[in-house]
Amino acid sequence: MPPKKALLGLAHPKWEDMAYVQWLWNDSATMEAVGGTHKLCNDAARRWFAKVVDPGGPSHCYFLIYDADDKPIGEVSSHRMDLQTRVAEFNIKVQASHRGRGYGSEALRVFFKHYFLVLEARGIDDPLALENLQGRKILEDFGFVQDLSVKDAHMMRLSRERYLDLHSVEEG
Repeated sequence: MPPKKALLGLAHPKWEDMAYVQWLWNDSATMEAVGGTHKLCNDAARRWFAKVVDPGGPSHCYFLIYDADDKPIGEVSSHRMDLQTRVAEFNIKVQASHRGRGYGSEALRVFFKHYFLVLEARGIDDPLALENLQGRKILEDFGFVQDLSVKDAHMMRLSRERYLDLHSVEEG
């Protein structure tokens, strides 16, 4: 197994990065655990980019994950934030060929610091597919708890209070 590389960071994509996003969403190995591939034609990609990234809006926050060589290796985001409750849905995908190197855990750490402290969110939900046991374990290890009342998915939830209790971050 190749040595671990540190996560370089997260960045909002530019339009030129959409070719990678389109490839990622259509990569069967990456998308298998999240319900399968999603082919995004150029017109749909332009509409999505405008809605989520540029100009975007307050209910979406989308980043590409970059490795130490400044290459995109996945995505992490929140979508459909209810602006009253300040709770959104979570998404993370690490390219299948880059899994098992700590990128997902590091992306969670960086993303949620921004999500809870900068965006001042109150919580986040992730309705994982029942077969996505690896995803559930990663979220549980970070501090998410499963809402057992939801039967058709592993509904994973993380509140701002739990995040602050579990992770060494300073507000403000």
